[in-house]
Amino acid sequence: MAKPKFTDQQIAAMTPQYFKRNHSAPKLTGLKIYTKDGERTYYVEI
Repeated sequence: MAKPKFTDQQIAAMTPQYFKRNHSAPKLTGLKIYTKDGERTYYVEI
């Protein structure tokens, strides 16, 4: 598997900015990034 381009912390920091910048996006209420069984999951609550 390739090395991720961004760390989990960078993705978590960028996500709210994306939702603020995209005026047609729904309201972001939460996000979580976690690893289970070697797989990364990016969970977004809208």
